[in-house]
Amino acid sequence: MRQMWTGRTLRVSGPAVPDLRVELAGAGLFLLRQGGQPVLMARRRYDWYGVHLRRAGRYRSPLPPPTADLARSLGGDPARWAEWFAASLSAAGTPLHAGEWLLRSPSLPSVHSGLVEDRVLGYVDWFRPGRRIVALREPSPPDAARVKAYRRQAREGVLPSLLLWWVSGLDAWVLLDGHDRLAAAIAEDTNPDALELCRAAEAPTLASPLPGGSTAWRRLARIHATGP
Repeated sequence: MRQMWTGRTLRVSGPAVPDLRVELAGAGLFLLRQGGQPVLMARRRYDWYGVHLRRAGRYRSPLPPPTADLARSLGGDPARWAEWFAASLSAAGTPLHAGEWLLRSPSLPSVHSGLVEDRVLGYVDWFRPGRRIVALREPSPPDAARVKAYRRQAREGVLPSLLLWWVSGLDAWVLLDGHDRLAAAIAEDTNPDALELCRAAEAPTLASPLPGGSTAWRRLARIHATGP
């Protein structure tokens, strides 16, 4: 009998502070920063029922786009895609920091059922059944060249997996890689495969203090129009 795949372990030696990281500002305010740029602003709802979100529009995937030949060679095998992601992930632009990580299949019935659909502003309802997925940038339109290529792969059944990152402060996944693959899957009305990147042993997401605290958060919110 074929043994069920349970995931791939990554043992990371550094850095101490990741390039893609959560920064806390106090009073339920936090942000996701990639390098020097905020990519997602977040404010916890006053009654602790969820969290309001606003994308800053500056996120860039840290992974190279998988080629069509690679997609056909790996097919829909999550273990093989986990090996490719493990080899492609580096500290630059990613949430990886020193410690033990897992790449595994997420526990959700479908990507579509968990997607937070708002384009710029969003809301994660902590009392809604099922976990949510937050896109970090707006997908390209269905007729964009890369999306059209992925749509062909979706029809062939070889669309590469999406990569999700579990962020405990949001109680949700963020889409680390695969925004245009997601757009292709939506256009073709198919459910894409996904893998989850998370810390081992259910450890919470590492967070750093935001220099300047809530004052700095509100200043950044003004820069990015009307904050969440």
